Amino acid sequence: MKGINKNEFYDYLIKNNIEPSRDIEDNSFEFEINEESLFSHIEIIKDIHERIMGYRGNIGNTLPNNIGKLVENKKLEIKKTKMYINSIKSKKGREAFENYILDYSEVYLKRAEKCIEYVYTWNYMDLILRSMRRNEICIGDSSTYNIAKKQNIMVRDISEFCYDMVEIDIIYCLQKLKRKGINLDWKALIHKFCEVEVLDVNSIYFISALVSYPYETMKFLEKCNDEKIDSNEKKLTKKFMKAIEKDGESLI
Repeated sequence: MKGINKNEFYDYLIKNNIEPSRDIEDNSFEFEINEESLFSHIEIIKDIHERIMGYRGNIGNTLPNNIGKLVENKKLEIKKTKMYINSIKSKKGREAFENYILDYSEVYLKRAEKCIEYVYTWNYMDLILRSMRRNEICIGDSSTYNIAKKQNIMVRDISEFCYDMVEIDIIYCLQKLKRKGINLDWKALIHKFCEVEVLDVNSIYFISALVSYPYETMKFLEKCNDEKIDSNEKKLTKKFMKAIEKDGESLI
């Protein structure tokens, strides 16, 4: 765990009845994905947040601070993608796949911009201040694979714990499921999380916006911009459509 005294935070987790263990049997994490099971999973996330909130650590041995990084990273991603698309527009003798990008990318770039604009519409800075005031801590990997509850709460990997807004854990959890093409009542899950965490409407819209962000499409376009992707046009087109499919519908 980079930048933190492992023993200190490990002891803190144990003290709060959270058991870090990479030796958990796989059947401890058997999980049927539906709204009911995810409501229970949300309760586990909430329990972890409650137990570890306020941890400070000794000077020089604290958790990484990721507050605000997700939104800032997405703003930078949008800026780079806009520059890439504009460079294609101004290019003479475009390749067939570049025309294909122009046909589809504008919709998803506008969707990404709308998501970030939505974040700021709903008192984003107030959410950051609340997180800082309460010393909120995120699990990082809040997936059903990484955390479970038997007698105690168990966590496979504690390396991604960090200071961040509690909302980030449900955003990552739902986004991961959404990209798998699983059909769930995303709004009901978001409302359940905000209910158990006692968060207000600003959090509901913040989470909805970032769950709606087209992560896969924007990541694909960034790879094209950085030339870190196969140059075969048929393969590129297939990968682009797969990214669009994974992003699914927007909630806002």
